Amino acid sequence: MIKVAEKLEAGHRNEYSSWSKEPRLVRTLRPTSRLTLGIEQMGLGETLISDRTDDRIESRWDQVMSAIEYRHAQSLARVAEWACSKREYEDRERERQEALQRQEEVRRAAEAELARRQDLLKEAGNWHEAQMLRAYLGHLEDRRIAGGAPSDDYASWVAWASAVTLTLDKSETRVKSVAPNA
Repeated sequence: MIKVAEKLEAGHRNEYSSWSKEPRLVRTLRPTSRLTLGIEQMGLGETLISDRTDDRIESRWDQVMSAIEYRHAQSLARVAEWACSKREYEDRERERQEALQRQEEVRRAAEAELARRQDLLKEAGNWHEAQMLRAYLGHLEDRRIAGGAPSDDYASWVAWASAVTLTLDKSETRVKSVAPNA
């Protein structure tokens, strides 16, 4: 930004009050006809070139243009530096987001593995319970064959208990059994 201002000279004068007629000293600013040219670099510095009594700004255009070129070059360098800093920040932020995403994927994979292990243990436990129920049903059947007297609802209860063992035992869905040759 380029700004032009005229230098002012501070002074004082007496001013008389209209009601009391007493003098009062008042500060004044008086133009000096000396110009100051300010070349600002986006809030990052300023070059001031002022009129001198023997050398006016108008006769120093090469100095004015040099100052303008210098400040412009400094502004371009600062903008490029800001752009570089912004790119570096964006790169770091992208890397941080990618690291967070990788951590989230690892966490999800660990949770999935834990769930699979828990399902496996539950499935094995259910198989063990089904084996125990089959052994119990086999024991009851051996007692019946040996001449034991079954209860009135024994047949329906055995059908129901066998269905329970089938729901507990998922091993048949994992590996089909081979039917024995007849």
